[in-house]
Amino acid sequence: MLYTSTRNKAVHVSSAQAIAQGISAEGGLFVPEEIPKLSMEQIAALAQLDRGHDAQTLENYRVRLTQYANDAQRELADALGLFRTDKVRTSAGIVDTSLLPRRVKRIERVVQLGRAVPFRCGDRTNTLLLPYDTAAEITYRYDNSDRSDLDDGLLGLVVNYVVGRERLGGDVSTQSGGNIYLAMFEAGKAKLRGYIRDDDSFRIVNRY
Repeated sequence: MLYTSTRNKAVHVSSAQAIAQGISAEGGLFVPEEIPKLSMEQIAALAQLDRGHDAQTLENYRVRLTQYANDAQRELADALGLFRTDKVRTSAGIVDTSLLPRRVKRIERVVQLGRAVPFRCGDRTNTLLLPYDTAAEITYRYDNSDRSDLDDGLLGLVVNYVVGRERLGGDVSTQSGGNIYLAMFEAGKAKLRGYIRDDDSFRIVNRY
């Protein structure tokens, strides 16, 4: 992370140089060029972990905590089984599934002309062969790794996972506490019921 001066934005120095120099040559204070942005999950996790709050420390933890939060969201998404239904156009009875709003994991159902129809994969990647050359409604399970569609009510579970993973990576005195947080995450995940199908949403029945 680089630091600049409050009196000269053209100044760019390392943290080590800013500490050694103390104050900029023109009398300005050294401040970080950019303050790391943290999600609510990361802020909640840092509060429980009692970590330092300087810019360099936050940046170091931001990268690792982001990875942990993404891992937690993927696990919860797999537990829920996220589905959606989208209407798409066909070309000579062929659908390009890469044009769907989410990355497809599995096609569940295709409707054309008001009724479910058979379908099969085409010879080319991401293609679906349908019996009619009309618009189709495709219900599919999608990959949640590229965009979070999880309900805000799951924030607590994500924080438990992040804190648990971070504590397990610390010294021996914190590792038992990490196991407790991960056990709470697993218990909460086990209470989630799968997706209840709707056109473009899901809901949680038993929230942890």
